[in-house]
Amino acid sequence: MAGTLVLAIVEAVRRRPVNMRVLEVVQTACALLIIGFMVYIAFFDVQDLFGGKREGPRFVPKKGQPAKSTPE
Repeated sequence: MAGTLVLAIVEAVRRRPVNMRVLEVVQTACALLIIGFMVYIAFFDVQDLFGGKREGPRFVPKKGQPAKSTPE
């Protein structure tokens, strides 16, 4: 879908069709980008399902530094 939109805009600007090889490469790249983004999001959602959430801040203050308070 995104690849098709990009190529439609390019064709509108150039006022002529895009080469078929370029068409294949751009559409494949956009499809892989969208699928990769969906896998990335799903990976972290599944971690949250099984208790992968962090309860506290990751920052541990060194000795002598005041701890930052978090809003509740």
